[in-house]
Amino acid sequence: MNRKILGGEFAIDINAGSELPVKSGLGLFSCGRTALKAIIRHALPEGNRRILIPDYICGSVPETVRDLGADCCFYTVKDDLMPDASVLPEKLEKSDAVLIVNYFGMIPKTGLDALIGSIRDTKENVKIIVDDVQNYYGLEQEMTCDYAFTSFRKWFPVPDGASAVWNDGQKRENLYPDTGNEKEDPPVFSRYKFAGNILKNFRDVTGDEVCLELIEKGEELISDERSDRALQWTIGAMERMNHGIIRDRRRKNAAVLHRGLEKLGIPHLYHEKAIPLFVPVFLGNHRDRVRDALFSHSVFCPVHWGENWKEEFECGRNPLSDRELSLICDQRYDEEDMRFQLEILEKCV
Repeated sequence: MNRKILGGEFAIDINAGSELPVKSGLGLFSCGRTALKAIIRHALPEGNRRILIPDYICGSVPETVRDLGADCCFYTVKDDLMPDASVLPEKLEKSDAVLIVNYFGMIPKTGLDALIGSIRDTKENVKIIVDDVQNYYGLEQEMTCDYAFTSFRKWFPVPDGASAVWNDGQKRENLYPDTGNEKEDPPVFSRYKFAGNILKNFRDVTGDEVCLELIEKGEELISDERSDRALQWTIGAMERMNHGIIRDRRRKNAAVLHRGLEKLGIPHLYHEKAIPLFVPVFLGNHRDRVRDALFSHSVFCPVHWGENWKEEFECGRNPLSDRELSLICDQRYDEEDMRFQLEILEKCV
């Protein structure tokens, strides 16, 4: 039996952050949704807006676009997690903005920049937005797009937080939550997430049920959030983290998984300079069976993404959603944990 649980949300150390003085007009966005909303409002402030989105995406993205009164259209993402170039030009001509996703932080910068260049060649004035929610450490390198944003909760032991940047051609600026109310209540979802993930440190006393109930309640409330600003505690926690250690651990863990997956002949996405959120593998119709086997050993690998949201949008199914499984490589774990995942995969595949 494995000696610990792999995966799930980060337990939060209450001493890791602190309340900092609120500076009017500054701070972090509460989550990726509020950061994306701010970008769309900034890029396309008025009139009819049509945004081109990949068909392999979290449902919160098209829902955010729709909630702003903008129209969504979709382009196909192929097995290499790049757009289908045969249909992209025609769709770009009808769009005011296009969203590109750096999936799992595994798309090389050269490939992303080449894609952005080809988009500009097709339609010079289209606004290009890069979704770096799965590529936190790549946000500062985004210099060829118009906008980029990322989110913190899946990367670090914090309850909320997101940031967005704007390249205007001459300089680079951060976007901030659009509020001047220094006494604004913190997001409700953040408070539930904060409480649930603190209690994960005391699961022997509280049990998993209490932690999960609070965390799930917070997840349910994200889409209804009215506050754009993250907790000040999160800013303090992010400033105190040793990001060098985090980068190195994620990169080393991903390399261990990559070497093992190559030996097993399992298709996956990897490049050696990446600092990934997960290492995605692509399985056939046995993906769910493999995931269940990992679950039975307390290895909780997520999948990206469910497709129920497509019922409300004119968007076809992408088979990647049925084949992808995200192997865990984050900073909580070491090489032994990576080998443990590989051992289970070898038995299943």
